[in-house]
Amino acid sequence: MPEIIGFLPHRDNPDLPFPIVDRRFVSSRRGYRRGQFIVVGLGMLGLGLLAWSLFPDSHQEDGFNIALGKYGVAVVRSTSNLQTIAPQPKTSSLVDASGGIVTRLHGPQDRVPVTLSQIHPYLVQSVLAIEDRGFMDHDGLEPKAIIRAFGVDLAAGKIVQGGSTITQQLVKNAIIGSDRTWQRKIKEASLSLQLESQWSKEQILEEYLNLIYLGAGNYGVGAASSYWFSTTPDALTLPQSALLAGMIAAPTSFDPRENPDGAKTRRNRVLDAMVETKAITRAEADQAKEADLGLAINERASGMDAVTAWIVHRLQHDPAFHTLGDTPADRASRIFGGGLTIHTTIDPRWQQSAEAAVNAQIATGSQAQAAVVAIDPDTGYVKAMVSGSKDPNRPAASLNLAAQAIRQPGSTFKPVVLAAALRSGINLDQSYPAPASITLPDRSNPNGPAWTVNNAGGAAYGALDLRAATAFSVNTVYAQVMNDIGVPAVKQMATDLGITHPLPDSPAIALGAGELTVMDMASVQATLATGGLYHAPTVVSKITDEHGQVVYEGATGKGTRTVEPAVAWATTRAMTAVVDEGTGHAADIGRPFAGKTGTSQNNSDAWFTGFTRDVAVAVWVGDPQAQTPLRPPVTPIEVSGANWPAMIAGQTVSGIERQINLRPFTVPEGERVRVLIDKTRGCLPNPNTPPALLAEIDFPAGQEPTSVCVEPTAPDRITVPNVVGLKADTATQAMEDVGLRVTVTEQANDQVPPGVVWAQTPNPGTQGAPPYSQATLLVSPEKKPTPARTPGN
Repeated sequence: MPEIIGFLPHRDNPDLPFPIVDRRFVSSRRGYRRGQFIVVGLGMLGLGLLAWSLFPDSHQEDGFNIALGKYGVAVVRSTSNLQTIAPQPKTSSLVDASGGIVTRLHGPQDRVPVTLSQIHPYLVQSVLAIEDRGFMDHDGLEPKAIIRAFGVDLAAGKIVQGGSTITQQLVKNAIIGSDRTWQRKIKEASLSLQLESQWSKEQILEEYLNLIYLGAGNYGVGAASSYWFSTTPDALTLPQSALLAGMIAAPTSFDPRENPDGAKTRRNRVLDAMVETKAITRAEADQAKEADLGLAINERASGMDAVTAWIVHRLQHDPAFHTLGDTPADRASRIFGGGLTIHTTIDPRWQQSAEAAVNAQIATGSQAQAAVVAIDPDTGYVKAMVSGSKDPNRPAASLNLAAQAIRQPGSTFKPVVLAAALRSGINLDQSYPAPASITLPDRSNPNGPAWTVNNAGGAAYGALDLRAATAFSVNTVYAQVMNDIGVPAVKQMATDLGITHPLPDSPAIALGAGELTVMDMASVQATLATGGLYHAPTVVSKITDEHGQVVYEGATGKGTRTVEPAVAWATTRAMTAVVDEGTGHAADIGRPFAGKTGTSQNNSDAWFTGFTRDVAVAVWVGDPQAQTPLRPPVTPIEVSGANWPAMIAGQTVSGIERQINLRPFTVPEGERVRVLIDKTRGCLPNPNTPPALLAEIDFPAGQEPTSVCVEPTAPDRITVPNVVGLKADTATQAMEDVGLRVTVTEQANDQVPPGVVWAQTPNPGTQGAPPYSQATLLVSPEKKPTPARTPGN
């Protein structure tokens, strides 16, 4: 006699149990013992069910529920008032760095309730087809499903599969919880029978559809319809209805954003089930299967914008937050019903500065949008994050443009290449030819075609050192640098600086051919700002429970040394030239600001990335929906990294730095060399360099410039101003403004007030005097106060 050791769905009818047999049942001692175990187990289960049904559970707060099967013996308190005995979830709060509430994260009590008549028949039919085909006929339990699940559970020795009806699921979710124990399953069955005797099928189904969790913090079909499709339950299409019904079994696994392929496969399985129940025809199912997921996500339906929704999504799906639960579903339950306080690093003052900068540049209704990330370099704390404008007439992007959208960074990637070159031993003074176009072999693909690179606008520069090539973003120079050091060295530097997204094995990454997030690029700036110390970008600093106990704390510390200090410092020097004299001048904030502009080839992505010692920032401007060129009529001007992004970055950093104590860039510790340089060009001055451009700068030994500036090539001719009769400071400034080096000499003249110029050389009005030559001002000395006499002296 064969042994039945378990059950699986029948191949033709999944509701019928299909026995799994072992023909060694009576032919072995092991089989005989297994049979005894099954018989004894069934007997004990029956006795346990009977005993539990007859005697109350003294540990329950909802009173006695005494029943024998479906026939009540005594009911001390009815189960019909489901709301009063359902577990009461506690609202969690997402707060900013000052403790201000950003949004509240609600559990089921804040769902959007709807009546059964407000739910499209497609959704009702799809739920019944996939979750409980016999719902309208059974009394709360489905024997066939229970037998099938019991066989699987018995073989496993624990509860691994349910045979739950919709009524059982409602009881589990609203009354007794989801512990995987035999006691809970027995209680679930008993309460389901009682509920069926007191509620109508319509009441049970309506309550169930308002209670089920459907991902992203949405409970009930009302909230889920609004969130996933920006519509109401009565307006759902057949594919949309099937998608929601398919999510019930595993909302996290079938999340259409996290797992679109899995969600679509599950949706199509629901459509097949609807055909089997004759709710729809095969033709209708096939047509529905051809549709895409049809998502029209409305973040505002959950009270969250794209940034806060992304933070909550990370809390659910990032294993780093395992203290909230082992699985995304467990973490979601804790987040939306655990009374947590989630402390973010967003500083409202930084955030206000970033939003104001975006709104000053991006006009209301503009097709172009901006994303901004601002990081505190010393901690890695993300203190400002903007994803699009706050235009109420523009639908919110479903993705966080600052942390999730990936776009080509253009020339803002060049500092990564520069840092890799400096690490390899190349100096900023290294000179390269800078023609308008250059063709080089592709060393990453020796058998492939040659690599042709052109400068923006077809500009040719003769020969440039790396500092100048960075300032003016010269593609042909950087192509040669990439060929000199190789793709692996650049990719390693990208990782060391904080880029987490993979990059292609192509030399074209030197010009921004990879796709990165704004967060990636802000992390690069933060690592350079600290002199090469990397801090992982952090958005959640800690999480406390309802009692104030810390259940999660973000990483703190001094960071990890990933880039050599001299490399970071030399890269910073080159990037300050971008703002001082190069393509990023629109970001000038009146103090040292290292930056880099970037624009994709068709002007669809415009970037500025940069940092001071205290603030690291990355700005992207583009169309979130498409690779749209940012030119009229889409935008009022042709947008590039040199205008809108640079201005947004400059205004953001300027606004932030008005609120903090500023620090200068510092030379790395170790041996230093002080050199007189042309501070605008970074090279040694030549005889024609204006004195006003000279500065003594400290350099790490070995990093100091050695080449002489090739410009200016000749002195300009000037007209010497008349400064006689002016105060010394005013006169000196006027002389220096035309390029003269000034010496002030005090010489008494009783006819002139103290501190006033009474003679000058060269003489006023001298034409063609060479600038940068010596000028002398004779000034009447200030009268010194007579010391007070001490009595008795």
